[in-house]
Amino acid sequence: MTPSSKIYAPNVYLFAFHLCKSLESESNVPVESTSLWHKCNDILQDKLAVNAEFNASNLYMKKQPAGLRVNLINQQNVNDRNSLPFAKEIAVDNQQIPLNGFAQPLRIDDSYALGLQIRIPEKVNGVKTPDVDVSIFKEFNPDNCLLPDFVQSYFGQTILITAWLSVEQNQAARDDPQFIKNLGKQCLENLISGDNLPDFSRQGELFGSPILEYGNLSQPDSYCHVIIWFFNSPTTDDIWDETRYSDFMDLFLYRNKILRAYRDSRKLYEVIREEYKQIEFDIDKTFEYLERDRAGQRQSKGAGLNEDELEYLETQMIKLPQRAVKYARMLSDLQFRENTIAINAQNYQDKLNEISLDITASKKYNDSDADCRLGASHFGKYIKLKVDR
Repeated sequence: MTPSSKIYAPNVYLFAFHLCKSLESESNVPVESTSLWHKCNDILQDKLAVNAEFNASNLYMKKQPAGLRVNLINQQNVNDRNSLPFAKEIAVDNQQIPLNGFAQPLRIDDSYALGLQIRIPEKVNGVKTPDVDVSIFKEFNPDNCLLPDFVQSYFGQTILITAWLSVEQNQAARDDPQFIKNLGKQCLENLISGDNLPDFSRQGELFGSPILEYGNLSQPDSYCHVIIWFFNSPTTDDIWDETRYSDFMDLFLYRNKILRAYRDSRKLYEVIREEYKQIEFDIDKTFEYLERDRAGQRQSKGAGLNEDELEYLETQMIKLPQRAVKYARMLSDLQFRENTIAINAQNYQDKLNEISLDITASKKYNDSDADCRLGASHFGKYIKLKVDR
């Protein structure tokens, strides 16, 4: 095997987000609040074939703990852990390799959040696990069970892939500007089967290590957001801990809520525009009907409306106020979504600032290691461009 096809300690994280309950503005749209946990069980038991599931004994549902950010795991029933663990072994190159991870259910404000990690650990009993070929990712996503079409979370999702680069791969990356992008493509093609591969979006650096983003925001119906992050710096390993994992959960939640609100607002805007055109047409039609051919006759003889005209006008006077109320409600729904975008965009930026300040305060890293502006600027430009149009 060439160095470019081997990786160390690969991880796949699924961050998926769902409604706790239907929004008041969408009370006519049924949303099954527990479907995210059911989908996770399908992934764990049917797809990954591990002995783990969310159930009434380990998951708080009906009587949830209070708070804006709540772990829904009943820790007493999972050995005082804050997540549901799972493990199995898979055969790789004629040897058994451990595959393990966890599933963490959260309620963050008015949303449910699922954090699912599938990984090959760095060490087992103090012994370093072997490097594995990128084809290992086929074991992480059987039947594309981690993709949006299967998970079907209301607010959407993000898949994060991480893996360590070898010394040879780091050298290859320095020699070839396309090496990281090509390696990322190999990982993606092994993780996702069929014609579901998201488009390459951009490449950058985060906490000292190269990072790639995939997914086309202009194609909302087929949008699949994937990030691949190759670790090649001890700084990354220091920063990427349980706290940063929690921060990323929040960032992805805000991001996905913005995108959902934006997509809904565009659809609603089209409906509102058509409704406005129809109301305007009906009003013009009413005046045209009342004024046709008889305007001059009424003016000269003082004639009023005949019985048919009065009946027509009465019908319109009943219909138009009802439509006006419906139209006002749609405008209110549109404003609600615009507010959702503004609130979560600010939350997103505040969280980025918090991460940067926290890392900078440790005084262990360079300014560039704490810089999170790449993601914020790219996403912020998109939101401003689309919402302002």
